[in-house]
Amino acid sequence: MTDKDIETLLETKTETPNLDYKESLIWGKSHKDGCLEVIKDILAMSNTQDGGKIIFGVRDGDFEFIGLSEQAYESFDVTPVNQLLRNYADPAFTCSVIKREIKGKKTVVIDIPEFSEVPIVCKQSVNSSNNTEILKKGAIYIRTKSCSSEPISTADEMRSILATGLTRKSDELLGLIQKLITGKPLQETKEDQKFYEEEITEARSFFDSSLTASAGFWELIVYPTTYNSDLIQNPVEAGSIIEKSVVHLRGWDLPHVDRHGGVSNFNKGKQSFTVSDRVQAQEAWRMYKSGLFVWKDLFKEDLRGYEQDGKKVLFFVSAIYSLTEIMLFLKRVYAETLEVESIHVELILSGCKGRMLGEGQPGLLHWGYVCNEDKISIKRDVKTVDLMASFESVARDFVREVFMLFNWNDPVESMLEDWQKKLLERGG
Repeated sequence: MTDKDIETLLETKTETPNLDYKESLIWGKSHKDGCLEVIKDILAMSNTQDGGKIIFGVRDGDFEFIGLSEQAYESFDVTPVNQLLRNYADPAFTCSVIKREIKGKKTVVIDIPEFSEVPIVCKQSVNSSNNTEILKKGAIYIRTKSCSSEPISTADEMRSILATGLTRKSDELLGLIQKLITGKPLQETKEDQKFYEEEITEARSFFDSSLTASAGFWELIVYPTTYNSDLIQNPVEAGSIIEKSVVHLRGWDLPHVDRHGGVSNFNKGKQSFTVSDRVQAQEAWRMYKSGLFVWKDLFKEDLRGYEQDGKKVLFFVSAIYSLTEIMLFLKRVYAETLEVESIHVELILSGCKGRMLGEGQPGLLHWGYVCNEDKISIKRDVKTVDLMASFESVARDFVREVFMLFNWNDPVESMLEDWQKKLLERGG
């Protein structure tokens, strides 16, 4: 995680099932109860879609970043945290422990991956110093909507987590099948396209009225190849589909659902916009009952004033991450939830002329790659079975095409895969 990722998490000031703030803790035997409570949160987040992050040094109540004392900061290390975790997690897994100084204050972030194959079970019970139960043998902990860590208590909760595990197994099987079977996706008819174009125009008008800054931007347009105005029953269901499909792998979720009055129903679906100077983000989206999803996200590199060699930048690692998150989101929406056979995907990057692929940190690129086109537009029809089999591979296809238009013609496949792995398996 970069310092800016951590700053974004600190500035969010809202706990979610994937994000938990804690004021302070000294990691060690003398503070065993507190450490075990954190272990419970880690177990619960490992059973939550996209895992989670626990940030230390944030005051209870108002979520103000106050920092950790030197003693608390120094007590944290990846080895003792994972050693204690292994005593209670079955199957065993590891998480990352990130120690940083942000704006002169110390913080620790525990970054927890989602379980890889089967849900994580607590393998032994333990009580606190005053003999109250902290962890229970055989319990499967999850994060609740109220952002607490609790054992599964209902059949619906058990079905949900088992479905996640089954989806993972199905993905592995589809990956093997994909190597043996290929085929062309379905094409939408001109009549279908006409209906979507009307809604796309409406969405862009909403974006223009909601977003205020002048900057380069990502735009994503996705729809089923066959038009059905009532594929989704109503705006509430459209919003629910987005909520459960959001990707929470970094400091800013994708797509972002505004929690401060920017999300609302409209006649044909659900919409959200976020304009925030605090986290330096401007983003908006619409999900239509037809299954059309349109999203616009202003380049955070521009909003935060990043430049390299006097040029505006698009950080190449962030681009890999964003496209991987986008394809994971599309898999969840169109393959797992709507279960359509094929989708049309259009990716647009605007404001690219003279923009450089940035390093983010020195030494990652050997020389600058600069785009000579103002707008990059990539259009593809994608079979949802391909997203199920390997959304990562679909994402890499888009990454290579974007990089090609920045005149980087030969990014090494294993390099792209390694960066994706760092995003998706960050706790390993």
